[in-house]
Amino acid sequence: MLAYQQIGAGKPLVFLHGYLENSAIWYPIVSQLKDSHRCILIDFPGHGHSAVTSEISDMDDLASEVIAVLDYLGIEQATVVGHSMGGYVALALADIYAQRLNAFVLINSTSLDDDDERKNLRRKACKTVERNLEALIKLSIPGLFTEEYKKHFPETISLLKTIANETSVKGAQAALRGMAERPNRTYVFYDFPKPMLVINGAFDETVDADAFCMLLPMRDLLEIYTFPSAHMTYIENQEEVIDLLHHILSLV
Repeated sequence: MLAYQQIGAGKPLVFLHGYLENSAIWYPIVSQLKDSHRCILIDFPGHGHSAVTSEISDMDDLASEVIAVLDYLGIEQATVVGHSMGGYVALALADIYAQRLNAFVLINSTSLDDDDERKNLRRKACKTVERNLEALIKLSIPGLFTEEYKKHFPETISLLKTIANETSVKGAQAALRGMAERPNRTYVFYDFPKPMLVINGAFDETVDADAFCMLLPMRDLLEIYTFPSAHMTYIENQEEVIDLLHHILSLV
């Protein structure tokens, strides 16, 4: 079973981290929600405290493993928050296990699948990870933030590098392979019958938020917000994200 932490008490709220992250990234946000919600923070294979069990971290399989954690904890329904890769898993949950979700939130993520160019980049990244994961982390983490944020909060960049370096080589590779093979799940936004929240970064170079949002339906159940951040909106615009989480949680 995937490693997890529980913090707080109340309605269940599941947090799913992104690539080269782990559950520790959510601590600042959870500290503001733990008094009203039972926060479950899950580590994906090879990230944090979860072991690698496959060469491919398939998004559907990860969704099944999240459900296994909820089953173990006796949780029938929960709201799910996913950042980046965690958003891909949140969409798989909303697609395959819709009855187990009260709502879902995507942060700096997308329902679109990888095109051939992106798949090739992930395959190349697998080789780079094998050669020198630490160097990849050193180069890539700063690019997830805006220049203004990096200038004022260098300690956050250092912390994210430390968290990323806790990822195993096999875990990083398995995640890359799984992300490359994920399907397009835009239809989930048309079919899911409960509240949905999408949070984007206007300067996100990892996710094409404009292309993604152009395909989303206009539904009362779906709210979309874009902030002047890069790929780490939940860090750069932490207070605003917390306010939006409080809002969607008030609807379930």
